[in-house]
Amino acid sequence: MEKARNEAKEEEQRLKNGYEAQLSERNSLISNMKSEVGTYKSTIERLNGLLVDMTRQRNEKMEEFRKLYQLVVDQNVEIADFENDINTLMEDLQERDERITRYESSYCGIIELSFKITRKRIRNVGTRIGSMFRRTKSLVIKGKEDDLSICQGEEELPA
Repeated sequence: MEKARNEAKEEEQRLKNGYEAQLSERNSLISNMKSEVGTYKSTIERLNGLLVDMTRQRNEKMEEFRKLYQLVVDQNVEIADFENDINTLMEDLQERDERITRYESSYCGIIELSFKITRKRIRNVGTRIGSMFRRTKSLVIKGKEDDLSICQGEEELPA
């Protein structure tokens, strides 16, 4: 009986030592896991902070992109307006060039006619001067007839 008791005590001690070793190993694992959980918590908090920061930066970049896109759209509208203005100005310029061409051709026509008339007048200058002298002579002669009665019976010269 004693032997069975000693064997039971030994068995109990052996089981007790085995369970204590397992408990101590588990407690060690639990403390390691708690420290790892703490590390993971701090990592998660740091990553959450980075996520919040990156989300904020992404939102800022999206806002900048939206503003740049709006700027590009506005500039495209301005460019289209400028192109329309340029087209309008080009049409106006073409119309004015056509007018200038018409006026220049009319002016050239007027100058050409003026030269023709001037040429004719220059050719006829001798006859006009002669007729002017004849008229003046007849006026002078008529004036003398009235005053002096010198030219009685003479015919008047045609003007």
